[in-house]
Amino acid sequence: MEPEIIYCDKDVAVLYKPGGFLSQEDRSTDPDMVNWARNNLSGEVFLINRLDRPVSGLMLFGRNKNAAASLGSQMQKEGSGIGKRYIACLSGLLPGKSGELSDYILKEKTGGTGRVCKKGEPGAKEALLHYDILRTAYKNGISYSLADIRLITGRFHQIRIQTSSRDAGILGDTKYNRLYMGGKAPEGDILVRENRNTIALSAAGLSFSHPLTKKTMEFRLPPEKFGWTCELLKGFKG
Repeated sequence: MEPEIIYCDKDVAVLYKPGGFLSQEDRSTDPDMVNWARNNLSGEVFLINRLDRPVSGLMLFGRNKNAAASLGSQMQKEGSGIGKRYIACLSGLLPGKSGELSDYILKEKTGGTGRVCKKGEPGAKEALLHYDILRTAYKNGISYSLADIRLITGRFHQIRIQTSSRDAGILGDTKYNRLYMGGKAPEGDILVRENRNTIALSAAGLSFSHPLTKKTMEFRLPPEKFGWTCELLKGFKG
């Protein structure tokens, strides 16, 4: 899959990022969304939200400094600013059919990972999310669940860390899901993905207040754009 322009006007742009694409350039020469936006949209672009490399989904850009400042302000309003909805397939079960996960997360100084930690530990940040379990299945000795997740805070690898800390990690996630440690999928794995750099987590919904008109803008990513599928996703409409 390739990036796409989902919506664009003179103030904002909503783009689709495939799993495996970087949000912004790093030391590698791998393609990234910021440079893609610069090459495919006229004028300035300002990155508002980032997605982990293996995560597919909707990304928001400001197209001028005033719009970017407004959107950035919304991003800082945890729980009442920009709405971020994710769909994930987990190898495990979270407590109940719906609920909230509340933790403190610490980004490690090396290794590009994070972990759940105790409140008060230097560098710890509070992490909150709400989830609804849409479907469950049991196969080859593993319980699977399809989760609708709404971020209340936006922390480093938040969904991946919080779910894996409860033995319900994201399918395909070799950084956090213990089933994939060593880079190998478990026998009978139900995940089918576009490429090895994609995990079963997609930013499937995005909402924000337009910086000029103040109109509420809402976007949804169809499942065929996730870049991954599994038995629990069959027939899912988004």
